[in-house]
Amino acid sequence: MECACCAGVRTWHGDFLQVPAYMGPVNAICMNAVFGNFVDLHEALLKAALMLQPGGHLVISHAMGRAWHTQLHEQRPAMVPNELPDKQQLQQLIFDLPFELVQYTDDPDLYIAVLQVRVTHVGSRV
Repeated sequence: MECACCAGVRTWHGDFLQVPAYMGPVNAICMNAVFGNFVDLHEALLKAALMLQPGGHLVISHAMGRAWHTQLHEQRPAMVPNELPDKQQLQQLIFDLPFELVQYTDDPDLYIAVLQVRVTHVGSRV
């Protein structure tokens, strides 16, 4: 695990679920090409919700798209235990979390889901 700070930007190299509370709150979290690797997608979303300040954004993305990612999941389920959720599945995953889905793109070569913590949400940090 490694932490680096540069001009107000904090980065974390390590298991997202192990990010310490002192790293937050944050304005944005980007999960590029990693979301399907979490064993428990809801737990990862909960951790992000606790790390983000009200109005903050979580970006879940994959440049190869959901269909490609599904093939990878089928070929290597131990490495990629979950598929990227479709819009309805994502809505179900965030049902009890303070997120709103503000953008969803599911193109053949691009997957992007942008979630925003409700501005009115005041939660406890991790």
